[in-house]
Amino acid sequence: MGRLDAEALGAAAPARRLRVFEPYEGREVEFRAWPLAALLDAVYGPDWRGEDELLFTCRDGYQPSFPVARLASYDAYLAFERPGASDFGIDKRESGRVQRVSLAPYYVVWDNLDDEILRRDHDYGWPYQVVGLDLIDPVERFPAMAPPADADARVRAGFRDFRIHCSRCHAVNGVGGAVGPELNAPEAPAGARDPAWLRRWIDDPSAFAATARMPALNPALPQRSAVIDALVAYLEAMAATAQASP
Repeated sequence: MGRLDAEALGAAAPARRLRVFEPYEGREVEFRAWPLAALLDAVYGPDWRGEDELLFTCRDGYQPSFPVARLASYDAYLAFERPGASDFGIDKRESGRVQRVSLAPYYVVWDNLDDEILRRDHDYGWPYQVVGLDLIDPVERFPAMAPPADADARVRAGFRDFRIHCSRCHAVNGVGGAVGPELNAPEAPAGARDPAWLRRWIDDPSAFAATARMPALNPALPQRSAVIDALVAYLEAMAATAQASP
């Protein structure tokens, strides 16, 4: 968030108490938070609405993103306190057990209590331990991950869906998360598996490996089958750019 500290953020937009359905705990939780759109106005001016994506950087280097256009439809907030709790944290299931996870310094939350679509999105767009954000053009920011310029509409949709659902954990051509494997080495799924297998894996990894760490694509996702098809089309298109692993 530029160079603004908590005092400057508070001066840019009044904080409010916001009750949300917290996706990790699966229940209603109250936070104190600033409206994200107002903070972006204070830092960037109104022109930020014409940008493509918001890329968040978290304390551990995790970098999720979501389209700027999402803020035109739904209200996001930058939370900094959980009133009544002993700390600014949540109880989250990790590695098979529930653990207390710190959210500090900031947690992006959405006003989803009465919004079925946001509730259906589960934890998409809820990064925690946020230490910064950037307005980006994804093709310029991640050229190695971008499909060829002449790619068709389904491949371009798959690129968008990959950034939303997959790049938090997986890399393509060395760009993306490191929680899961690189997906574009020749021996990786896009290069070593046929499209039908890859589609079934994205649909439900546990059908192949009961202990698979990767979850199934959100079962409540709208047009889920089309999203899976687009992801497979994107990975197929990117396979031609694969480089052998060192």
